Amino acid sequence: MKKLILMTIIFLFSFSILSCGKKVIKNDINVTIFDSKNSPLKDVNLTLDGKTGKTDENGKFTFSQVEEGTYTLIASKDGFSDSSENILISEGKKQEIKITLKEKIAFEEIKDFSDIDSFEMIIEYKTQDDSEKQKIEIIRENYGKKEYLKVIDLKTEKITTELLIDGDKAKIRYEEEEWHELPKEQIESISESFWSLAKDIVDNVREDFNYSVKTPEGEISYSVDKIGDENVNNYITTKYVIKGKTIEMDNGEIQLEYQIWIINKGDYKNYPSRVIFNYNAKESELMYTINIYKYGEAKVPNI
Repeated sequence: MKKLILMTIIFLFSFSILSCGKKVIKNDINVTIFDSKNSPLKDVNLTLDGKTGKTDENGKFTFSQVEEGTYTLIASKDGFSDSSENILISEGKKQEIKITLKEKIAFEEIKDFSDIDSFEMIIEYKTQDDSEKQKIEIIRENYGKKEYLKVIDLKTEKITTELLIDGDKAKIRYEEEEWHELPKEQIESISESFWSLAKDIVDNVREDFNYSVKTPEGEISYSVDKIGDENVNNYITTKYVIKGKTIEMDNGEIQLEYQIWIINKGDYKNYPSRVIFNYNAKESELMYTINIYKYGEAKVPNI
């Protein structure tokens, strides 16, 4: 019995020595939080698997004496999207964690520019290989009752088509030859082919910005990033970049990138002033740049 007790004491003593000899690695975790402009963010709430903290005016906070292992670091702040990252704390490595939080985009829906009674528009179109380059100028007055349209081949810098609609009268000319009067319905059909192209592009960007959508051909998902304020076409605007992709049956995966400048103050707040549309599918790439300006004051020239 005494022998058994002695062996038990020796075992416990040995286990205690081994336990004391096991070294627990602990490191300091230095966290720095930035905004999308790379400026430090203060008062960001941080959570590291039960440990909490808040960044200082330099966007920094240190979690002290954290044992090695895998942790989830969560950063949150009002007005910004939360960030959640898995981090590995390992022996002998300096732990410097840098995170960028994206601003939540609080926006009002973009309005339909075609609702305005008058405006000017310039559409520039080109293919990736520059085999086609065109510029289309459109002036609409009194909700399209008066309209002037000009098409320019940017490779030759020549006007290929001009047309004018004024009430019941309409005329057209090609390559700066003489004007020809034609039935208004015939001129309107030519105008509509150019006008609907521009409107459809702007509407696509506007709708993708305003809503989460699914197309009949497949799913579309995109991200919207706020870039900042810019003066465009004599309006104070906010620029956004929309990136995404869609899967279509015939063309496979299509990469999309839109840039849109939205008027952010004045009578025409929330109307678009510029749209750049990139379409990349398989071996083809198209780019449209559309500028819309002179809202409410555009005048069709007397020709």
